[in-house]
Amino acid sequence: SISIRNVPVFPQQDADTTSQQQKLPHFSKKDLRLVNPITTRQQPRYPLFLLDPTELGRLRFLLANFRYFRLVPSADLEEASVDFVAKHRPPVAVMDVLEIAAFARGEVSAKSVAEMELRDLRRLKCWDTGSFNNEKWFRLMEPRYDMLLANWS
Repeated sequence: SISIRNVPVFPQQDADTTSQQQKLPHFSKKDLRLVNPITTRQQPRYPLFLLDPTELGRLRFLLANFRYFRLVPSADLEEASVDFVAKHRPPVAVMDVLEIAAFARGEVSAKSVAEMELRDLRRLKCWDTGSFNNEKWFRLMEPRYDMLLANWS
């Protein structure tokens, strides 16, 4: 099983990295002659890679043998943070992921499995802001969950 607790949603930048960046010499465009164009570094769309639907979908598919997979807000911190838990077998009090999804929706679909595994993320205070549009967010993960269900069949 895998259990990672209190992963901050908004990671703080390392102080050493910031001080090293300030010590670098200043260059201007006159100092550079580009052979291959270099794109500017963009801010990530999601502050934490676990909340990026593309990365989370990929991680879920890679952990296909883990029937219990949860990403939930941490209960013991004031800051926005998440707990990640993945187990080969669900805890005794929890039925199998497919049974729960089938019981709740009457059928097993990628959306019902993802909803069951990730529904607690809505309790994050930052969920309603920024890029967390539920339908759009899920659509980016849906192909991986479809592959996951195909793998389980």
